Amino acid sequence: MKIALEKQIYLAFIIALLLLLTLGFLGYRSANSLMEALKWEKHTQEVFLRLDDTLILAIDAETGGRGFVITGNESFLEPYKNASLKFKENFARLQTL
Repeated sequence: MKIALEKQIYLAFIIALLLLLTLGFLGYRSANSLMEALKWEKHTQEVFLRLDDTLILAIDAETGGRGFVITGNESFLEPYKNASLKFKENFARLQTL
C-alpha cells in the first residue's frame, strides 16, 4: 500500500522537526556542560594562585625567622610578622574557596 504524497511530506516534516529539536537539545546540554567546566577551571586556577601566594608567604616567614635566629637582629622579624599576618588572611580566603 502506497502512502499518499501528502502524508509522505507530512511524515518527512515531522521527522525533520524531531531531529532539529533533538540537535538543539543536545547543543544546549553541551553548552551548559562547557560553561560548568569553565567555571570549575577558573575556580581551580584561583585555588592554585592562592596556594602559590601562601607558599611564598611561608618562605618569607621562614627566611625572616632564620635571619633573626642566626643574627639576633630584630629587623629580620618584620618580614616574619608581615608574612604571618598575610598568611592567615590567605589561608582564610583559601577556606572560603
